[in-house]
Amino acid sequence: MDRIRRSGKLMGLNLEFFSNEESITELIRIVEESIRNELDEILGLRTDEYIITIGIEVDREVRITIDLDVKAHLHRKINLCNIVDKVIDHAFSRARVYLKQFARKSEESNPHI
Repeated sequence: MDRIRRSGKLMGLNLEFFSNEESITELIRIVEESIRNELDEILGLRTDEYIITIGIEVDREVRITIDLDVKAHLHRKINLCNIVDKVIDHAFSRARVYLKQFARKSEESNPHI
């Protein structure tokens, strides 16, 4: 099983988002769904199993950590680590889009902030 761990910092966010447990749960759901969909699309039936672990740390900045363990039957010429990297990159992109949309909605509902 190949294991990949990646972290990403997201800066310039309204940290108020992370005081709401439902918002954090939704962010985790979006990241997990992105990973599952990408793995299914790219690897399909060649995937035996995968384990996804998502962590979110909030201080002055936000750090999202994704651990992804994947077991798949692939031809030797196919690099599973590269595939997993692309899947994780896509998940980070989806998280950024979601957080930008949340920030935009917050600004619209609270224009004085």
